[in-house]
Amino acid sequence: MATNVVELVPNDLSGRPDLVLKQAMERSAKDIIVIGRYPDGDLYLASSNPDAGDQLWLIEKAKAKI
Repeated sequence: MATNVVELVPNDLSGRPDLVLKQAMERSAKDIIVIGRYPDGDLYLASSNPDAGDQLWLIEKAKAKI
């Protein structure tokens, strides 16, 4: 018997980086940039694309959507 399971994701993802990353992976994102902040305030930055120009372009595109 086939079972259809639908996972519901809350609209507010505040404090849920695990769900944010999971959604990006499930949608087969081509390039991903992660910008975060550790509890001590230090910045975390990682990208699946090593080209700094591409990273900056994506960040600027994202800024326009905020």
